Amino acid sequence: MLIKQPTLKHLLLSLFLLAGLTGLYGQATTYTRKEIVEDIAYIQNKLVKYHPNLYTYADPTAVAAFFADLTASIPDTVSANMAYRLISAISLIVKDGHTYILASQKHMEQFYSSQSVFPFQVFQQEKALYLARNFSDNDGVPDGVKVKSINGETAADLISLIQNSLSRDGNNTNYPKWVFNSFFPAYYGFLYGFPEVFEIAFEDDRGNIQLVQIAGLPNSRISINRKRKYPSYADQLGGRDQGLQLHIDSSSNVATLRIKSFDRALLKKEYQQAFVPTIKQYFRTIQEKGISNLIVDLRGNQGGELTNGKFLLKHLMTEPFQMVEGYSKVNQSNIQSPSSRNKTVNGPTMGRFRPLKHHFKGQVFTFIDGGSFSCSAIVANVLKKQQRGILMGEETGGNAFTLAGGPNKHLSCPNTKIQVTLPTLQYLLQSSTGVEKTGVLPDVNLNMRITDIINGIDPLQEYVLKTIH
Repeated sequence: MLIKQPTLKHLLLSLFLLAGLTGLYGQATTYTRKEIVEDIAYIQNKLVKYHPNLYTYADPTAVAAFFADLTASIPDTVSANMAYRLISAISLIVKDGHTYILASQKHMEQFYSSQSVFPFQVFQQEKALYLARNFSDNDGVPDGVKVKSINGETAADLISLIQNSLSRDGNNTNYPKWVFNSFFPAYYGFLYGFPEVFEIAFEDDRGNIQLVQIAGLPNSRISINRKRKYPSYADQLGGRDQGLQLHIDSSSNVATLRIKSFDRALLKKEYQQAFVPTIKQYFRTIQEKGISNLIVDLRGNQGGELTNGKFLLKHLMTEPFQMVEGYSKVNQSNIQSPSSRNKTVNGPTMGRFRPLKHHFKGQVFTFIDGGSFSCSAIVANVLKKQQRGILMGEETGGNAFTLAGGPNKHLSCPNTKIQVTLPTLQYLLQSSTGVEKTGVLPDVNLNMRITDIINGIDPLQEYVLKTIH
């Protein structure tokens, strides 16, 4: 049975109630209704033609109705921010985590160059929004305060609008929540604009509401302030140290293997690391040190090559394992039928694989969260299915049953130049009934709290140390 899809009524109402705010902070570029209609039709046609998961959570009638409602709601003139709000709302009907809808290249360059952006690291906890770290030039806003509003927009509405613009697998909202926490300044800019000043209402430790005006800063200045104010800023909210790390605590007989990505190109460009030789050396060190407890930290790992995931698993698994059961893509001769739309094809990393002869034989603790996505969620799924060790943290952002991935088509809308990444291959990880699918669920559910971030505490690491002693 297909999940009932939400109507656009409440979403569109919120979009247009905020149109006046966008006029204050939005970019000068505007588009006609005809141009936005053309861009939406362009994306819809490409989705129908190529997307193997398009009808996983909604039938063709519901998808067509969604696009009809979206098109009917477009006003005569649309700002750049409003255009992105409208087009990114497509994520709500597609519900595929690998379908990325990004701002235009021009909009992206504004964020990464000299544009003033929101100079705080945010953290969403349940339905509340907190300022986790202050990267601004103003030291008057302490870490950990609860946000009531930003430029007149309530915290609840900010969370709702931004998360509704983000991709996710099915009804699992852990990935958009993680993206929200990790990239809030960027998506605020794409959806609301880049104001010079941010008026922030927050609740202090006595429960009083304070109102401050904070100047927006370019990313270069934010980077300087981050290093000055938080010299040890690292793993908890995405610090930029090494992509692959091994830390050994001989006194506790625990090794922590931190894997930020399985992406070969990213590891090489950002960290000057190669996955295979680095991991090989790490496990050689683990063996030489006689370590019997291993933490594999996949939090915030958004994926990469399956071959790298397989290489890791060959070091961890004690029995033969399978990563993907099968692949399919859209049959171009029958693109509308949900039941027979896809055809079986060959794909990467098929079959069963044997562990290495000298694989790790000790206890494994794997850390996961909403940012554990794509390949890292597939790795976590293998560990979960074969009960290799203990999975800890939060439900992964990626689906544990079926997902769509590369090879991808990279699209640029004809008028707005909004960028769309469209996956063309469906990955079947394990069989399921219906579409009530989840990410990989942890064996021990532990969520990071704002107090943990402020105090520099990792509750998962502490749990492991208590468990083994």
